[in-house]
Amino acid sequence: MYIHIEHGRVTVIEPDNFRALSVKVHPGTDPTVIKEALLGAGAGTLASDYAQIDIEWLRNRVLTQLSGSADAHESFEAMVEYADKSGWVDPSGTLVRAHLDSSSPADSQ
Repeated sequence: MYIHIEHGRVTVIEPDNFRALSVKVHPGTDPTVIKEALLGAGAGTLASDYAQIDIEWLRNRVLTQLSGSADAHESFEAMVEYADKSGWVDPSGTLVRAHLDSSSPADSQ
């Protein structure tokens, strides 16, 4: 899945892809714009060269888009567990690290 930021709007795309997590922005997007969009949506923040995504915010968006299915819930929790074991979840357990992807224009949704 990825988080798409465009024109200050933050959306989750491909919520059923539990094998990837990134934040897609257009090339050259000012980091301040990314941080303000994430903070404004309650989605997280920007930390140097990566995003810190609020796990509860992400869980709510993903499960809503996938109609709260049991499989989606299990897959989401497994993704967070994997991220935690990989050292990508902050010590408080509330934020997960996501790399920024600006290698090509983000898809307009």
